[in-house]
Amino acid sequence: MKEILSELIDEYIARHKETLELLSKPEWVEIIEKGKEEVAKKIKGKTLNELED
Repeated sequence: MKEILSELIDEYIARHKETLELLSKPEWVEIIEKGKEEVAKKIKGKTLNELED
């Protein structure tokens, strides 16, 4: 049981760090806001092959 809790806590911390890292970059926030606007306007998105690496 201890191992399971430890793994869950580690996973939560890793995800939290990733979230904070993304939110600390203003360009990501702008990209996300633009994407949300496009979804609201029902603009067709890009396929996975069209996205930049």
